[in-house]
Amino acid sequence: MKLKFSVKMLSVLLAVVVIAAPLAGLTAYARERTIVQNYPLIEIPGFMASDIYEDKNDKNSKEIFPWSTDDILNTVKNCVPALLKFLVNKDYDALADTIIPEAKALLEPSFCNPDGTPVGNSGAYMEYPSPDRIRKNSTLTFRYDWRIDPIEIAAELNDFIDYVLESTGCRKVAVSCHSLGGLVTLTYMSIYGTDKIYAAGLNTTAIFGEAYTGQLFSGDITVAGEALVYYLQYALDQTDFDALVGSILDVLQEAGIADSIASLANDIIEHIKDRAISEVLFPMFSSWLSIWAMCPDEYLDGAKEYMFGVADPEVDYSGLRARIDNFSKIVRPSRVETLQKLDENARVAVISRYGYSSIPLTSQWNSLTDGVIDASRNSFGATTAAYGETLTDEELEGVAPEFISPDRTINASTCLFPDKTWFIRDYKHATNSDALDDMIFKLLFNPNGESTVASYPEYPRFLQYRGFDESISPDTATTEEVSKFKAFLNKMLDIFDNIYCLLLKLFKLR
Repeated sequence: MKLKFSVKMLSVLLAVVVIAAPLAGLTAYARERTIVQNYPLIEIPGFMASDIYEDKNDKNSKEIFPWSTDDILNTVKNCVPALLKFLVNKDYDALADTIIPEAKALLEPSFCNPDGTPVGNSGAYMEYPSPDRIRKNSTLTFRYDWRIDPIEIAAELNDFIDYVLESTGCRKVAVSCHSLGGLVTLTYMSIYGTDKIYAAGLNTTAIFGEAYTGQLFSGDITVAGEALVYYLQYALDQTDFDALVGSILDVLQEAGIADSIASLANDIIEHIKDRAISEVLFPMFSSWLSIWAMCPDEYLDGAKEYMFGVADPEVDYSGLRARIDNFSKIVRPSRVETLQKLDENARVAVISRYGYSSIPLTSQWNSLTDGVIDASRNSFGATTAAYGETLTDEELEGVAPEFISPDRTINASTCLFPDKTWFIRDYKHATNSDALDDMIFKLLFNPNGESTVASYPEYPRFLQYRGFDESISPDTATTEEVSKFKAFLNKMLDIFDNIYCLLLKLFKLR
């Protein structure tokens, strides 16, 4: 029974990682809104948000990404027997001999060259809308190859902005960017300036990186049972089965099963980590310059030392190193200055999502994040508690109450733009909703001038997302202390209650 559960948990984790990225195509459309849109709005999505083709000029060519469902299932099917044998004989070499080639076969088509450039003519398919389809009230999506150097993507974005301006006759555009798209936008502004930007919605962006990238690239790879449970709860949060599965996971954690799975995972990681990084992870992730750009400053030197230290010494990575260093020279030192210049010349609205732990693969999994990016980073400097904790009275001493989140996990007073930063609790990094699109639109095109947290009663500084109706509303959370024993009993009651509610729903009894 324990063996079956371990295999199922590992399969679920793999599935969660694979399906994490939202996908869409380049579009141009006008949406009916009550507020007047004075400038075209360009949406700049994040990491893995565009399909990648063998030939970026031919949408009918083979897709390199996303990986096909059949290929993923075949990889899992081919790896499970090796894992089952390993659980019996503990032969690490035999396990590595099976799963590493299988992983490489699945992922290798998306690798870039050792210098960080795309293989062949691969990339994202980019077809501009015809000029007669673009109006000043159009909303357009900029698609790009999220693997490559953000400096190159910024040049493509500059060309696209110029095309939109020429097509509409407008002097400026508004931008709404998410995740890596925020870093692309920041890179664009660092090089080309902010003169063409009317307003910018910076929606849970990676402008200051994501800590787990730096941790993983520095060799901090470890699994904790508690982290596994929290991340699976994150993956299932605000779905039809979240409460039921979450309660079951908590009970399994109390029983020590999650820790047993984590122990097994760490055992495997310890023995095959260097080989897996050298043969698969380095050639893929380290060849994606966007990943290096999202490595926070404080981790960068250690990450380069570790990753290039385990890389194949026979491969020339000098071109890759040069591009990493070039980004560090051109973009990294001026990020705050660039954002401040943007604030001087344009309207700015910063969205920080939070409420979850970080990925369960580093020792610092308990950072407060949106499931991907640390809230302290996507808010440009908020002071945050660790996941599952609250800020202490000493940490909040002297802080005005309006800057403290209702759940006491956020101190917004330390943000770069404290009155132009909105925090949305329980909003996952990759979740999209009309409610947030409408909110950002209102903030950017406020007819009464630039928006602040006082501009709209429905959009105060602290908000909460509710997945069941995809709504955003003022946050009214409170903190409550309960004993471990009481919490355990509550979880048991939750299980029975949720099973009962699920049965009612399935049989349409209410």
